[in-house]
Amino acid sequence: MNKTGHITAGIYFASSETILSNKELQQRVQMNNEQREQKQLEKEQRAKEKDAELKHKVEEIHTKGTQPATWNVAKLKIMVSWFKQPGDSKIPVMKAKLLERYVLTSGHSENDRTHLADGEVAAHDGDENVSDEEGGDCNDEVAGE
Repeated sequence: MNKTGHITAGIYFASSETILSNKELQQRVQMNNEQREQKQLEKEQRAKEKDAELKHKVEEIHTKGTQPATWNVAKLKIMVSWFKQPGDSKIPVMKAKLLERYVLTSGHSENDRTHLADGEVAAHDGDENVSDEEGGDCNDEVAGE
């Protein structure tokens, strides 16, 4: 074969070093599809685990029975991210803005957070000081204030 920067299908088959039968091609396509499906399942599993962890943190905060005004930034981020829905602006960083967002979004449905229910409106605030991540960083310790 000629020395090239990359191998194209034409170069590969023109080299006469390989013959790809229908069976081999079918097995390769099937293997690629199985890998794609496996990656999708793993992604969904990670999302479920992350959601379960977030739910546990939210329940932990609720069981303490403290008022939202007394929560630290980590707890507010957890609660705001719990009620975050598609269309909401990014999660704020400052405690005052987090508390404001929590009050605004705490009425959202907890049962299905993947879309807005009828009559619900996406939460937007004009604050430019927001976190880089869409979901915010909710890996902070809840127990240790």
